[in-house]
Amino acid sequence: MSDEELESFEVTDFDLENEFNINRKQFRQTKNQAIYGEYLSLSLTIGCIFLLKFVSNHGAYGPEKAKKKEQQEKELQEAKGGKKGSVGVSGDASLSQWRKDGGNAAKKKNVQYVYKSIEDVLEESKYPSKGKREFSELAKVKVIDMTGPEQRVLSGYHAISGVKKPSEQWELRREKKFTNFELPELQHNLDLLVEMCEEAIVQNNKQTTYTEDRSVTLENELKNLEIVESQEAQSIETLEKVLAIVEDLMQKSDNHTLTLDLAAEAFHDLQTNYMSEYCAYEVQSLALGLVVPLIKDQLSTWSVLQQPCAPLGVFGRWQQLLSPPTAGNMHFTADHNHSYHKLVWDAWMPSIRIAVSTWNCRDYSRMLELVEAWRGVIPGWTLDNIISDLIVPKLQREVDDWNPVQDTIPIHTWIHPWLPLIGTKALETSVFPTIRHKLSVALVNWHPSDPSARLMLTPWQGVFNRGQMDAFLVNNIVPKLHQSLQQLVINPHQQHLDNWKWVMDWSEMIPVYSMASILDKSFFPKWMQVLSLWLNVAQPNYDQVSNWYQGWKAMIPDRLLKEPSVQEHLNTALTMMSRSAMAAAGGGGTSMAVPSPPPAQMDNKYQKAAECTRTSNQVPHGFKDLVEKKCEELGILWAPLPNRYREAKQIYKCGNVQCYIDRNVLFVCDVNTGVWAPLSLQQMLDKAVK
Repeated sequence: MSDEELESFEVTDFDLENEFNINRKQFRQTKNQAIYGEYLSLSLTIGCIFLLKFVSNHGAYGPEKAKKKEQQEKELQEAKGGKKGSVGVSGDASLSQWRKDGGNAAKKKNVQYVYKSIEDVLEESKYPSKGKREFSELAKVKVIDMTGPEQRVLSGYHAISGVKKPSEQWELRREKKFTNFELPELQHNLDLLVEMCEEAIVQNNKQTTYTEDRSVTLENELKNLEIVESQEAQSIETLEKVLAIVEDLMQKSDNHTLTLDLAAEAFHDLQTNYMSEYCAYEVQSLALGLVVPLIKDQLSTWSVLQQPCAPLGVFGRWQQLLSPPTAGNMHFTADHNHSYHKLVWDAWMPSIRIAVSTWNCRDYSRMLELVEAWRGVIPGWTLDNIISDLIVPKLQREVDDWNPVQDTIPIHTWIHPWLPLIGTKALETSVFPTIRHKLSVALVNWHPSDPSARLMLTPWQGVFNRGQMDAFLVNNIVPKLHQSLQQLVINPHQQHLDNWKWVMDWSEMIPVYSMASILDKSFFPKWMQVLSLWLNVAQPNYDQVSNWYQGWKAMIPDRLLKEPSVQEHLNTALTMMSRSAMAAAGGGGTSMAVPSPPPAQMDNKYQKAAECTRTSNQVPHGFKDLVEKKCEELGILWAPLPNRYREAKQIYKCGNVQCYIDRNVLFVCDVNTGVWAPLSLQQMLDKAVK
């Protein structure tokens, strides 16, 4: 057999058919076959010797490794000595005759034996190598590799990367120098057995470790279960005591011998000595069936409005027994499902409903005292229910029956005491709209000379919101004040100020812009007309004019003097007085022509008018002032007509015509056609003197 040839030892189908075929062709052994067959037996003997050496090379495990080594060496020596009579076997020298190197390899290299203990195997298992074989169930799956030129059947997935092609195996085999004998299949099988043994050691160690850990875990679980068993036994004993107390309460309730004091003592005992069970099993819920009938019997004789605080102590005691002792107790809730809340709702609320149904809203003090006394004892949602469903509807019905004209008791006296408790929001949509409607109906026939309306509305000024109050006053009071000022007669010689006082009494309550509008539309036009007529008469008394002006200005409140419309009218009056005084002093005006007095007398006579002149010098003059000045120079009457407007502009009387100014343009009304047409200043003055 040459180095390039390969010999296959696999069993084929042909071999199987010929093995069991009795008619197969027989061959006679030739001479050479007989000779080489003898040599084959000798080779097998030598192979057994080297196989024994190879096995000893893998070592032993555990503490028996030294003893095993000595035994293997002894068996090797015996095997060598027992074959001395065989062909080609005569000690070590004869065994090495067939080698190519003439037996020099054993002399050149000493064989080293490696022994592994169980600890070494376990330590190596912590750092597995990449070429480690797998012996799991998945590794035993038959794998067919068809990636090469020929189909390969592998023993598992682990062999895909490890098994090489036959050609590659042969190349490695050809280059490898075997020192003992050339049996790669045997070496592979032995390596496989060694790895399987190591794997078994590792798996057994893992199973042992798992069993030990499991044992420790079970021991801990046993201890925990013993503790739980002890706790459960103690809980059973405690629950039996709690059950005995509850059964005693139930028996007394059935026999009608249970009282509120006995029930309170029993629940106090449960809350004090068995708090965890009291909370966990909601023992307080039993109070609804046991205590509610007893409290109802006690409240059947309770006069709610006459003795509002009589049963307060009983409910205060049960509030402590049925309420959570600490804020962090999560077994209780703050909603209406709370046991104490249900107790209040079922036992206390029926008496309150009866009391409210018979209560007179005008006698507010007793009901208010009742609610304030029980405010800290009853739940918040119960108080809200009393207010929204009982008290507010009762007030609403009483307001519906209220007559502001005939009722002698002001409504605010029995509504306002509820505001701190109820608040304005709850009454804004129900009670307040009805009150405003009834007041507006009552004010239809009201006259400003009657102060009762102001006295009735003043208490509501801070209760109604600002927008609603202003709208109410503008719709119901301001029109009456307009009428009152329009009826005011301005007479400098004999002035009656009743109407003026009636209007000014409302100046603090009515919005300032509304008061300024009242003066602008109903007072100043008439006042300016009187002033203009006074100044246009022959030789007016400027002392009287000045005093008259200062007197009216002093009667206007300061908050109204800051309004632009009021300031405009006062400045216009100053301008008219100033021009009239200047014309009288200089003799420039025809209607104001008077004999010139001496300088001293002139100074005394026009001293106050001069002060008005100095004040008016700071007022800027516009187109209206120019028209007014021209009219004064020509002696033409220029005065505003009261309550006469055209396109929201004041209409003035200019001689024989009427006009108004819009963006510095004069619009004059034709006397014949009544059409308003724009004219120049000179054209208007010509028409005014015709």
